[in-house]
Amino acid sequence: MGCDSMRNVLKKVTKLTRIEFATSYRFPMLEGLVALFFFLLFWNTLGGWSTRVFGIGQFDRINYVLGSLVPSRLFFGASPFASLMAILVPILVALSIAKPFEDGYIRTLATYPLRRSSILITKILLIIVVPATTISTALLCAIALVYPGFPAASDISIVLISIWLMISLQTAVCTIIAVFSKRLSITALFGVGFWFVVIVILGQPDTSPLLVSTLNPIRAATEFVWALPTAPVFGDIVGGAIIAFVLSVLLTITSIIVFSRMEI
Repeated sequence: MGCDSMRNVLKKVTKLTRIEFATSYRFPMLEGLVALFFFLLFWNTLGGWSTRVFGIGQFDRINYVLGSLVPSRLFFGASPFASLMAILVPILVALSIAKPFEDGYIRTLATYPLRRSSILITKILLIIVVPATTISTALLCAIALVYPGFPAASDISIVLISIWLMISLQTAVCTIIAVFSKRLSITALFGVGFWFVVIVILGQPDTSPLLVSTLNPIRAATEFVWALPTAPVFGDIVGGAIIAFVLSVLLTITSIIVFSRMEI
C-alpha cells in the first residue's frame, strides 16, 4: 500500500515537472540560463586574472593564481552577482507563476486531478533548483578549471549554501507578489524593484551584519570567505542563514495557502 502511494506521488510529481518544463522552460529559456551562468562565471574566472598574469613565467603564474583565486573571486563581486539574481529570479517567477494567471493557463492546470498546492510547489521548486543548480555547477567547474587544488570545503560550502538561500528567499518574496497580483508585469517590476532597494539599503556602511547575512547571503558569504574588513562574523552568517531559511518557508507556505483558497 505504501509503495503504491509513493509511486502515485512520484508519477504526479513527474507529470507536473514535465508540464512545467514544457510551458515555462521551453527552448531557449533553460538553455539560455545555463549558457548565461556558465559563460559569466567562466569569463570572470579566466578574465579576472589572465590579463594580469599574461606574459610572466609559468611558475609565477601558477603561484599568482593559487594565491589570489578564492571562491569569492569567481563572482563579479558580491553586490553585482546579487544584482543579477535580483533581475533573473523575479522574471522567472513572473513567467512561471504570474503569466499563467494572465493567459488563463492556470485554469487548465486546475482542471487536472492535482492539488493546487502541488502545482505551486512544483513551480517554486523549479524556479529555485534550475538557476541554483546551474550556478553551483558552473562555479565548481570554473574552480576546477583553473584551481589545481580545490579551496577549503568549508569556503565552498558557505558560498554554495548562500546561493541556494538567496535564490530561495528571492523566489518566496516574488511568489507572494505573483499570487496576489496575478500580473506578469507587476511581479517582474515589483520583484526587481524590491530586491534592488534591498541591495542598496544593505550597501550602507552602518547596516547590521545579521541583516546583510539574512537578506543578501551571497554578499555576506563572499565577504566572509575573502576575509574583508566589512565581513560579518561566522555567528552572523549562521544566524542570517537560519532566518533567511525560515522566512523563505513562511512566505512560501503563505503563498500556497492563498493560492489554494483563491478563485481562479
